[in-house]
Amino acid sequence: MKICLLLMFNLALSHICWAKTPYDYHDYVDVYGAPPAIAQQIIAQYGQQIDQLGKEVIAISKNKSTDEEKFNHYIQNKLNLLATIKKKYGFLYADINTSIFNDPDKIFNTLDVVQKKDKNRMKFVHKRPVPRAQPMRTTRSFDVVDKMTEHKELVLEAMFTGDKAMLKKSNCPVYHCLSNFEHPKLKPYLAIFNQAAVQHKNLIKHTIQQDDDPVRREAAVLLTSHMTKPHDIIKLVMPAVYDENEETRNSAMLVIADTMKKAKYYDVNLKPFIDYLDSSSTSDRNKALYVLSIAAESDKNKAILAQRAKSQLIKLLKLKQPDNHNFAYTVLKKISHQSIGEHDFAAWQQWHYQPHTKSKA
Repeated sequence: MKICLLLMFNLALSHICWAKTPYDYHDYVDVYGAPPAIAQQIIAQYGQQIDQLGKEVIAISKNKSTDEEKFNHYIQNKLNLLATIKKKYGFLYADINTSIFNDPDKIFNTLDVVQKKDKNRMKFVHKRPVPRAQPMRTTRSFDVVDKMTEHKELVLEAMFTGDKAMLKKSNCPVYHCLSNFEHPKLKPYLAIFNQAAVQHKNLIKHTIQQDDDPVRREAAVLLTSHMTKPHDIIKLVMPAVYDENEETRNSAMLVIADTMKKAKYYDVNLKPFIDYLDSSSTSDRNKALYVLSIAAESDKNKAILAQRAKSQLIKLLKLKQPDNHNFAYTVLKKISHQSIGEHDFAAWQQWHYQPHTKSKA
């Protein structure tokens, strides 16, 4: 049930409030990567099935006793639907990304597709594993990379079981935290990770670049947030943005964004994150948008984003799914200094960048 745990981790990143409102699946199903007319056709014909699959996977993720038969049934139904859509519209790729936001009864589903004419977008799909060296193991009594994996599993379990004490919000003492370090089960890890950031830099670097286990690569990425110099963190983590494993590259982008935010450090190459705005993965786009929302504090970056990312940001703004829509709107507001509405797409198309003298340097 690892997939379910990872889903719970992603769902927990949303801001939760429990308001009840009328539900219409048309308001919560997106198609990304197809022309608007085709997207509307797909939603009209398959939207209800997509919505039902979203409900099923959320139920599975919340029920730790769900048996494999039920999970396999969900997977088969999903694969069958995706195969039908791909065949009918000639897509090279199709997948469904599910998330909740603001209300547990509002389940957002994005059907990500790649058209034949957009085959260059397949670079984001099913990346082949890069041949790597054998893992670099330490002779010490414990491997700190494995300790970070252990720490993350505790946090995921807390999300899975709804352990509010362990998930309680608190000030993060380092650049990026999975949860607070005040809980008795988590507190011992802080000193271990802080010490490792000083004493085991070579192990951390080698693991990110050379370990053949994506779980360890992601754990090593998370360890970098316990280092003290933001430039060193970003330099060390940046290659992992291109990791073939989605969890690893998503964690890399989260570490980079939180480091930039906390350190007010904006001198970062934006190209990888602008490229990911066209990814066939909702999660990739979400994390890249988070990085760009922080980078947009800088005048230099505002100009770059206005020139290179405006059209893509507007495409993402048109999505209903908040993880992409809200961040796209945040970036557009920051680079424009305009009060244009989040659904006034025509006004955003007409907007042209002008330097703003009062923005942060």
